[in-house]
Amino acid sequence: IPQFLFAFALALIFTHKRIRVKGKNFFMAVAYMPNVIMASAFSMLFFSLFSNIGPINQIITAFAGDGAKIDFFSRTVTVYFMIALMNFLLGVGSTTILIMSGIMSIHQSVFEAAIIDGASTFKTFLHVTLPMIKPVLLYCLITSMITGLQMFDVPQILTNGIGTPNYSSKTLVMWLNSYLGPSKN
Repeated sequence: IPQFLFAFALALIFTHKRIRVKGKNFFMAVAYMPNVIMASAFSMLFFSLFSNIGPINQIITAFAGDGAKIDFFSRTVTVYFMIALMNFLLGVGSTTILIMSGIMSIHQSVFEAAIIDGASTFKTFLHVTLPMIKPVLLYCLITSMITGLQMFDVPQILTNGIGTPNYSSKTLVMWLNSYLGPSKN
């Protein structure tokens, strides 16, 4: 849901006629960049950053002392946060582009008619933009749900396939993989 709302807000900002964002193409490329990177490589990056000898723990140690190291992979909250953040970053760019394409496909004459009829920006959004991009929003919602159900590589790599701590980050696909994989005999 946060990914969906953030992507929707970015799409509205990037496609609004009155809002002039300097470097809009740069920001759109930055938003889409995590989609170009494989999820497994992205997971390895996060694993390296947040490991016990990674740069995040080195920064914490430098400021708070040696006893302040945090084992990010032994706490359920931090593992959940990292998985959610990675999936957010991996999906926000494509969702933004899809919503932008839906907004840009609305013919300008519809917006002009709303302005002539005296509709405010909010009413134009509520009664023109939103209903006309409903199929795109439904598509984004369904594909996001499917992607969430198919999630495998991010928690698999981040937790070494164990689903630490206490199997709390083990996804449906990881459970199936552990039961359908080669026997341990």
